[in-house]
Amino acid sequence: MFHFNCDTCDFSRDIDYLPREYVFDDGRRMHMLQRHIWCAQCNTVTVAEAFREDSESREWRLERREQHRRELERNDFKHDFERDLRRKWIADSEEYDRNLTEWQSLRTRPQFCLKCGNEDIIVPEKNWSDLAHPVCGGTLKCTATIIFGTFIGPEPHKYTSDGKLIELGYRQGPFEGDQRKQLELWWPNDT
Repeated sequence: MFHFNCDTCDFSRDIDYLPREYVFDDGRRMHMLQRHIWCAQCNTVTVAEAFREDSESREWRLERREQHRRELERNDFKHDFERDLRRKWIADSEEYDRNLTEWQSLRTRPQFCLKCGNEDIIVPEKNWSDLAHPVCGGTLKCTATIIFGTFIGPEPHKYTSDGKLIELGYRQGPFEGDQRKQLELWWPNDT
């Protein structure tokens, strides 16, 4: 959950990134990177696709991949599943790089607000960056709450490479009667 508070006026907003992914023509799926933005049409903080990983996230992922390779070379695991997890993590990370490169080559539409489709947006350079507040000239300070735990996550919304919604996601049960519930396309009670 990201929290935004203006240092000049009383603007305050909390947002969360809902799970979204791209589906390639051959059925492969890739997690949609998202970034908080200011949308001129919505006149608030909202979310857009991020076209690239921010440098810190990419650097962390590449360092982690090399660390796993070194651990595999040492081969001093107590359990086979530890070795298997590292191999899978490396393979998934390499596949993600290939998919991201392919997606970037397919993309034709510019970045836009995922809520209204507007392209008149202010995008911060980094994932956790503050934003300029065009309404009052202040700065929207960005903080985040990170929750750790194990849970069954929702099935993400699915999009084409150009960001067109093709299928709504869903949440897993238990719910009364049905074990699946449609995932909201936007945050509940958002105007």
